[in-house]
Amino acid sequence: MHEIASTDRGDLHAKMKRILAGCCTAFVLVLGVAFVAIWLGMKDAQVEARASLGWPAAPGTILESEVIDQLGFRATDERPTKRAGTTYRPRVRYEYHVAEVRHEGTRIAVFQTLDATREEAEARLAPYPVGAPVDVHHNPTDATRAVLEPGPETFDNTYFFAFGGGFLAILAALALVVRGILRTRST
Repeated sequence: MHEIASTDRGDLHAKMKRILAGCCTAFVLVLGVAFVAIWLGMKDAQVEARASLGWPAAPGTILESEVIDQLGFRATDERPTKRAGTTYRPRVRYEYHVAEVRHEGTRIAVFQTLDATREEAEARLAPYPVGAPVDVHHNPTDATRAVLEPGPETFDNTYFFAFGGGFLAILAALALVVRGILRTRST
């Protein structure tokens, strides 16, 4: 009888170990897929930012220019919660014409950054008051893709590779945990 109970416990322990390893493996796979999706998006944005250096410019006009917080609230909006550490971003809307077709854009640069203070975001918007004439750089194959400031801006390969390296380190650590779980022997 003791032998049967001991065997059942061993089988249960082995099943639990396989379930835990399966869950960890699934988690590693989900993180891996998320990393690849984000990495590919960042890579595409970098390619677009570099390509924007060669885009032609069309005359445009600023239609809206304001500072909003990271969740999209204007200073006059009532906030549902009080938050500490609010960061801000400049928001613009401009119009431009390419081949006599009117387009609207909202990107200052390919990478939209957040500023720590309202003053930093306002300084970023200073060259773009409502009604100001601007040069709008647009993708020659898709005129709806446009920026006011071409190029990679402040986002460079350092952040790109640091982000990727961090994710790869996490995935490697989780893979080692799964390997350790699978290699342990039942006692």
